[in-house]
Amino acid sequence: MSPATELKILIKFWVIFIRNIFKYQYTKKVFILFIIFAELFFCSQLYAKSMRSISIRIKNKSGDYDKKLYSGSYALLIGVSNYLHWPDLPGVKDDIEAVKVALETNGFLVVKVMNPNKDQMEDAFEKFINNYGNKQDNRLLFYFAGHGHTIKPKYGGEPLGYIVPKEAPNPNRDPRGFKSKAFSMQRIEEYALTIDSKHALFLFDACFSGSIFSLSRAIPEHISYKTAKPVRQFITSGNEEETVPDYSHFRRQFIAAIEGEADVDRDGYITGSELGEFIQKKVVNYSNGTQHPLYGKIRNPNLDKGDFVFVPSGLKDTSITNPSTRNQYQRIDGEEEFWKEVRKSNNLSDLKQYLNIYPNGRFVNIAHLKIKKIEEKTDLKNKKRPKANNSKSRFPTTKTDGTQFLKTEKDRISYSIGLNIGNNFISQSLDKKITLEVLEQGIIDAYFNKKPLLSNSEIKKVMNKFRASVKKK
Repeated sequence: MSPATELKILIKFWVIFIRNIFKYQYTKKVFILFIIFAELFFCSQLYAKSMRSISIRIKNKSGDYDKKLYSGSYALLIGVSNYLHWPDLPGVKDDIEAVKVALETNGFLVVKVMNPNKDQMEDAFEKFINNYGNKQDNRLLFYFAGHGHTIKPKYGGEPLGYIVPKEAPNPNRDPRGFKSKAFSMQRIEEYALTIDSKHALFLFDACFSGSIFSLSRAIPEHISYKTAKPVRQFITSGNEEETVPDYSHFRRQFIAAIEGEADVDRDGYITGSELGEFIQKKVVNYSNGTQHPLYGKIRNPNLDKGDFVFVPSGLKDTSITNPSTRNQYQRIDGEEEFWKEVRKSNNLSDLKQYLNIYPNGRFVNIAHLKIKKIEEKTDLKNKKRPKANNSKSRFPTTKTDGTQFLKTEKDRISYSIGLNIGNNFISQSLDKKITLEVLEQGIIDAYFNKKPLLSNSEIKKVMNKFRASVKKK
């Protein structure tokens, strides 16, 4: 709301109020309520303006001076959790909501878009930039959570990264369809160049090639006059050869960072470079080396000098410059944070994921006990259930169940293939040698051409041993 608009509303409010004071005999209580309402309304507007406006303290040879860096702070959050042709990511919904709350606390006006197709995603970017990207002193933040993919050109050259809208097909089955529906990083670069605001930060909780930006390995600089120069910065949660899990370490460390943990030098500010370095170190550690975030600035000499700036939301007084008197931020233990998320879960896969990431963790014994209890409850339920007519079948077999479960021809084909595989496992007594959840993961990795968890030599060794054990029987 502009100052002129606020003034008009204020004048109108007081004209109506004074007019009614003379027209009616208001009690003292009503008068007080009017005053309180007016104060609350205008204080809230001033608070919102002050939260989105940021000044930084810059040091030079002549001493310290304050410089207004931003007049407005705006964020576009895009999350895709429900996919038509890719595995769903149910955790994305909670991730986007958590990031929204954290950014609003940090003074951003947030626009949220969930499960867009390509046209809706394009529309969201363009509307957001048109609304907020024309003013030089605004800072813009873009955050995407969902699938990412990288395609290597057949002619050679640098791989091209894509973020995946909800309707994009599997690139291994329909490469032309994927390119027509996916959102390339070249398009993101075009948007970055059309923004007039001096600072823009793009965060992608997705894995793909980051060819549009140069990777940064320099030590983050202190706040200086260069900070205010134009910049386009990028941070991704992993490289092109990695798969981002539905449990997002990236989201959690981003929030921890802007709450104050990334302010390592305790100067009261967090730059985009400090943020990238912090997220990279923490996510590599907490993911047990399975994720390697990338960060850097756009390959453009006119847009790679400055640095995006956050004022930590956990910092009470940003005017304090003495590190010894500054509030110390509480460090969050990654393992403990992860355990808090899964300890109340009755889902075996959540607990097993904790054990995979922290095999020697502090809560391993408790996790094993919870798994044992869940398995015992599951066995007890299975014993109470009546046996199906076909002892070899683990799926619905009656006509009623089938019509509810198998709605399309694709469903019937998929079910028939699964049924044959399951019956073959049982007929050859292989059901005790496999874990269905891990089997399903192997199928998903092959289907979507993901990097296998085992090397080719390890897979060959395991399969040869398995075949030999089957032949003996």
